[in-house]
Amino acid sequence: MKTLAIVSGGLDSVVMAHLSQHLGTILSFDFGPSVRRELEYAALCATRLEVPWKVMGLGDVRDELVDSPILGTLREQYSTHSLVPLTLAFFTNLCYAVSTF
Repeated sequence: MKTLAIVSGGLDSVVMAHLSQHLGTILSFDFGPSVRRELEYAALCATRLEVPWKVMGLGDVRDELVDSPILGTLREQYSTHSLVPLTLAFFTNLCYAVSTF
């Protein structure tokens, strides 16, 4: 069975991808301009590991989450950069849920 690695391009996710056995695909989420540099590292990671790299554009979804009644007040308290890990955690759980069907 092949492994799907969710790689932001940050040091921890790139190391995790290199340590993964049976790596099949690297998946990254594009939250917009704030993560462009990390996406370059995710692409480089996929190239070095010789696996496909796929990117899901989530800028619009991020904006919807930030503007939602639940998370809307977070915009006043935190920068958008602080919300990226929160959004990534949400989509990590979503990927897990979809993979179990």
